[in-house]
Amino acid sequence: MAFTILHFCILLSSLACIGRGGRPSFDSELKLNLGRTTASQDSRASDERAVPMRSISKFDHDHNVLFIFGDSLFDGGNNKYISNGTCAGSSYPYGYTYFPRATGRLCDGRIVPDFIAQYAGLPLIPPSQQPDADFTHGANFASAGSAVFDSDNDEYNLSVINLKEQVSLFKEMVGKYNETLGPRRTTEMLRKAVYLFSIGGNDYFSYYQRTFGEGDVPTPAEQLQFVKQIVGNITNAIMEIYEQGARKIAFQNVGPLGCLPVVKTMVPNLNGSCIMELLSLARLHNGQLHAALADLTGRLEGYRFSVMDYFSSLYERVMDPSNFGFDVGMTECYTSTESDAYGGYGSTLCEYPSAYVFFDDAHTTQTANAQLAELIWRGDLWVTGPYNIYSSIIYSSTNHIKNIRVTSHNDPHDQKPLIGIAAGECREEHCFVGDEDFPGRNARPLTSGKYAAGGRKSASMDELLKVSIFEYCRFFIDMISRKNPFTRKQVHVGRPTTSSIDHNVLFVFGDSLFDGGNGMIHNDANYSIGHYPYGYTYFSSASGRVCDGRIVPDFIGEYANLPLIPASLQHGTSFYFGANFACAGSVVLDSDNTNKTVITLNGQLAMFKQMVQEFKQTLGPDGLREMLGKAVYLFSIGGVDYINYYAAKFNGNGSFPTEAEKREFVHELVGNTTNAIIDVYEQGGRKFTFQNVGPIGCLPRVVVDYPEFNGSCVPELLFMPMLHNEELYGALTDLAERLEGFKLSFFDYFSTLYDRIMNPSDHGHLTQRAYEQVAKLMWNGNASVARPHNAKQLFEDAD
Repeated sequence: MAFTILHFCILLSSLACIGRGGRPSFDSELKLNLGRTTASQDSRASDERAVPMRSISKFDHDHNVLFIFGDSLFDGGNNKYISNGTCAGSSYPYGYTYFPRATGRLCDGRIVPDFIAQYAGLPLIPPSQQPDADFTHGANFASAGSAVFDSDNDEYNLSVINLKEQVSLFKEMVGKYNETLGPRRTTEMLRKAVYLFSIGGNDYFSYYQRTFGEGDVPTPAEQLQFVKQIVGNITNAIMEIYEQGARKIAFQNVGPLGCLPVVKTMVPNLNGSCIMELLSLARLHNGQLHAALADLTGRLEGYRFSVMDYFSSLYERVMDPSNFGFDVGMTECYTSTESDAYGGYGSTLCEYPSAYVFFDDAHTTQTANAQLAELIWRGDLWVTGPYNIYSSIIYSSTNHIKNIRVTSHNDPHDQKPLIGIAAGECREEHCFVGDEDFPGRNARPLTSGKYAAGGRKSASMDELLKVSIFEYCRFFIDMISRKNPFTRKQVHVGRPTTSSIDHNVLFVFGDSLFDGGNGMIHNDANYSIGHYPYGYTYFSSASGRVCDGRIVPDFIGEYANLPLIPASLQHGTSFYFGANFACAGSVVLDSDNTNKTVITLNGQLAMFKQMVQEFKQTLGPDGLREMLGKAVYLFSIGGVDYINYYAAKFNGNGSFPTEAEKREFVHELVGNTTNAIIDVYEQGGRKFTFQNVGPIGCLPRVVVDYPEFNGSCVPELLFMPMLHNEELYGALTDLAERLEGFKLSFFDYFSTLYDRIMNPSDHGHLTQRAYEQVAKLMWNGNASVARPHNAKQLFEDAD
């Protein structure tokens, strides 16, 4: 996959912002963001760059303020000013759909911050380098080609405003606000403002070019170290603007870099697929970023943050454009030859940009930007969390929206500008379909396509209850009412026919989602899932699985050419191919198992260690080492702990845990889970597949148990699993750095199940069918759902 010197030279000469038009700068470093100039073209050296502030009106309590930082995805024209109009985005056809002239935006019209500003009742936020601009409502510091590391630009003498300098320009502007408004009003304004970020993609393109291009591929530990450096520098930038007075931070995370049209064009042997290394780096970054931003919550008083999952949102539109109102997802609307530098002879422009996800080979169209902005503004928790800008950051209970936001004409190919409609003036052809209290929530224009403008289809509670599929594994299945205390039973390894391990091996740990029968064996005959209709779809009788048929580990075993993996408490069986230790109702923390009715994670580990000793007697030390190193260890655990925590802490007495207390509980749970992994590793395990905690706040049993939410999902039982999943992924990737030979597959069960709950018609209702869909994604899913490896890759790994 290495780039040739020719590729490198073409990129440097034609993609960097040189000469007229300045092609978008996947410069020599494959930069995501366009519009760079060489230092010789920059009209002012970076140390002479200043805020050309014309005026600041008297700060009005009733208006919002928005500051923007980032790269070409958010650049509102800064590079146009610092390059004297020679960069990409400064000439036709950029901007023509809306303005209709080139403004320096790398889009056919408006970009995401423009829509966010409109939703907040603000005018277009001016670029910080615009002469004589009025920054009363905020400023846009973003610069096309910007990176977190200054060295990513200095190496090629490319002049852009990197993140560090953007923060410096912001500080300079704060000084001018102080001079105009006075310290008290400036502090008030800065605390009220929202700070919108999109940064990091260029750093990963540069890193990919440097480290993957010559065949010397960095190790997972080296990749993680680089990611942590990037995230650490972003965190430092957040700390700096916090010290200036910022409190409300909104992030658009790094997108699916490996699927951008320019990348696939530059690496033709991919045959139209994506560069998996870039996808993996982006996912790793996003997990670390979310964890770092969440960590700041406990350290910085008054700090709040929002992260929009740009990666998944854009990836969905690229891979399934028709569901979002697009005709084309993988190809850009506007192309030009390498020598034409965006705007020269040989360029081609599609007729209807709104039918495309991408306008050029790296940047989305105005139509796509409107959808993405909608998700940042008021997206559901699964895509924007822990807050979205509208509900929890910008508006207090006393604020009201004065303008309904952008709309789209019925014809998805109509190139009329999107129009802001004043409240009370909504006309049918310019209206969004959405909630009564706010017409744009999960909004979609009245166009063709199931999700034409990007809002997810919402299910009624009747539909949600239909998807119960025997309460979709019923995380807790009345298990807390079991009578018999847990007594560990003898396990039976069975005698293999040879000490040579020439087959796959699977060990399973977890709760009811993965229980292959231990709960039924462990409890008496009156166990609730020991009877019809459980098991009838496949087994014709109850098997102890909390399902109408097979569960995820059964399908994973089938894909790995294994028989059904037996429950560890099943007597008279051989565990030659592995064992399933999972038990319905299992918890990570022993304290949550107060009546000793289930096999906790620690109990499952004890049984595994006992089984290891019996394997040793049969296989000998060498055979045991080979088997344990070859085996895959499949985990799904933690959901019941959060359900128990919620029941104990949110009990209606008015005393709720603080954010710090909730995060402390998450940290404790992840720490205990990590210790369990280390225990298995010390026994000889090397390949681990984790199914993260699902959207338990939307499980039908939970919805029924908490009627005060009027049939909706329980927010805290969505928020805490999201925190858990991000911290767990960070902890597991840290283990990959510390433990030799450690390999990880992390499956995004949360998003996968949430999608099926909210869109049941797309996925079907039967439990076994849903399990099979989940198992297929876990087995060979791409980097958007299983990272950095999928389960199939772990089984096929020969090391």
